[in-house]
Amino acid sequence: MARINKLYPSGFILCENEIKNIPPSYQKIKIAQKFNYYFEETSEKNIYTENNLTIIIHGHSVYIDYKEIIEGNMLLKKLYNEYKNDYDEFLNSLDYIAGRYVIMLIGDKSFEVFQDAVGARSIYYTLDRNVISSHIYLITDNFDYELNPLVKDIKGLDQYFDTTMFENINSLVPNFKLDFIDKKQIRFFPRQLNRYKHLSDEERVNNIMYLWKEQIRYYSKGYKALLSISGGNDSRVSLALAYDFKKDINFFTYSPVNEEVKSDNISMEILYKDKVIVDKLLQLVDINHQFILFGDEANTRLDSSKEEIINKNSTFNDQDMLLEYYEKYYPETNVIHIRSNLLEIARAHNITPRKTNNYREILNTIRHRLTKHWTDILDEKMKKYEMKKIEEYNYDEYLYGYHLLDLFHWEHRVGRWHTEVLNGTDYSYETMLPFNLRAIIEMALSFDITKRKNDFLFKELINKSLPILNFPGANSLKNIYESDVSEKIKSSIINNFVVVNQENNLVLNYEAMGNQLYIPEKFLLKDAKAYVELEFKSDSGAMLLELLNGYRSSVANDYLKYEVIVNNKTVLYEDMSKWNMPNTIYLYNLKQSDVIKVQVVCLRNLSVRSWELASKLKIRRTEEFATHLVMDQGVTCTSPYSVLL
Repeated sequence: MARINKLYPSGFILCENEIKNIPPSYQKIKIAQKFNYYFEETSEKNIYTENNLTIIIHGHSVYIDYKEIIEGNMLLKKLYNEYKNDYDEFLNSLDYIAGRYVIMLIGDKSFEVFQDAVGARSIYYTLDRNVISSHIYLITDNFDYELNPLVKDIKGLDQYFDTTMFENINSLVPNFKLDFIDKKQIRFFPRQLNRYKHLSDEERVNNIMYLWKEQIRYYSKGYKALLSISGGNDSRVSLALAYDFKKDINFFTYSPVNEEVKSDNISMEILYKDKVIVDKLLQLVDINHQFILFGDEANTRLDSSKEEIINKNSTFNDQDMLLEYYEKYYPETNVIHIRSNLLEIARAHNITPRKTNNYREILNTIRHRLTKHWTDILDEKMKKYEMKKIEEYNYDEYLYGYHLLDLFHWEHRVGRWHTEVLNGTDYSYETMLPFNLRAIIEMALSFDITKRKNDFLFKELINKSLPILNFPGANSLKNIYESDVSEKIKSSIINNFVVVNQENNLVLNYEAMGNQLYIPEKFLLKDAKAYVELEFKSDSGAMLLELLNGYRSSVANDYLKYEVIVNNKTVLYEDMSKWNMPNTIYLYNLKQSDVIKVQVVCLRNLSVRSWELASKLKIRRTEEFATHLVMDQGVTCTSPYSVLL
């Protein structure tokens, strides 16, 4: 892997016909006696053929699990055997392949394509020809395609789903494989409930830490490794996990050369703040670090020929100003930048208590981001487009309890926009992203929503790797993080709830946000239920339950109700249209291991999304009271509309 400063670095194009508009740094070989495979000469690649099946891994890659590290030809043979003999195991292996790559499996009558976990290696393909490439302009250099009129009207739409700026050219999206023959994307993840939910928090943190550090160990030995540090949290996580390998890594920070930063230059002001914070961090750690100083040379800009190349390498690039500085500070070959991006996938930024796990939230997110380009004339066309894409990407289906907004952010915000940012920096260096491992991402998404919102995982990773970065505590042997973390996560009463669809006999798991349960829109049929179970821990006594549903209507009797059930016996129920204030319920005469179920029940078939919102029931508080007193009354409450049994 070299610093090549050329057109379409680390790229490829594979097609049936020979083509002419190929950069001079590209070479060609024949694949499966049918396809011409053009690739940049310094690109990492591995090719293996056996029994009329050819496997290509284009890009840097390594298989890392808890037992072994496999690379190169051995990895190809492993994938070949699993693909032929145990397809499920093949898919499982993909979850542990780190790097930035595309895998192409070419047979006599089949051609399947897989990306790395977040699609950091962009993949474009044509619908009317057998052409697949790493760069969209490498396709249009050789074939004529018209601009997509919808993208032309709605700027930014080409960063969502498989849509691009050209008609008949699509983009592959993370968690989907491409059937290249039929030109169809097929979801292969998730294919089951999150596999790591059963692990303890400590086990998950330790597993992620191991997989992350093994990647750093591998890449820091084979390349000139760079790692940038800023004042933010993400780079601090990367610093902590890379600290064991600090002798093999060059750390740097962007900084303005002039400390008298004008407040109207927001970018430089942010960089100066980063410098101040990093200076403090450097007093705590011993690393090989330097500041990349902006403004040390007057008007440092790319010349027009270089700028033209960079603009063709990426459909979106905002780092032109950085590239000349990389050239000055790191002119060597074999450079790889270990970046701190992607951690936002785990933070559930898009998920709030007001949003349910519903595909309409995805459409709302897209429309919010593109609203300034929206017009009434385009509305009907967009509605048709949106629903077509929702179905193609399975967002109208139950996806094993994963929140649709998590998947959407991973697959489309990261998988489309961030990918092109990386294409823009390939001019100067290759990129490695430790979080870009599906096993790590799946484990990160397995933590309950409150811990995800409070950065529990990443602060734990720092605490286990380089705890000083979490800062010393005040008048305490514990640091600030250790003193505060229990307070931050104690508000989590329930992590998940269960939905039972009586008509289809489905039992589904959903993540609880804000301690709420509800019945998703598509399951709002008579006798459908959403419930959560709580276990009484004391030897004997009482439990306080404070419930709140925010819906009230004088004309919606017998649509929805909630129930409290103790050991399979209903002790209280209430029509959810009657009362929208807190209901404080006391359950008496409980014994250890008694099961208290709180559930919402649909009383008729409902088809409008507003009923999903009306079905929301929040558990605001639970508390146990240990006592041996036996009460005559088993349950009391504060709502005048609850029926006690």
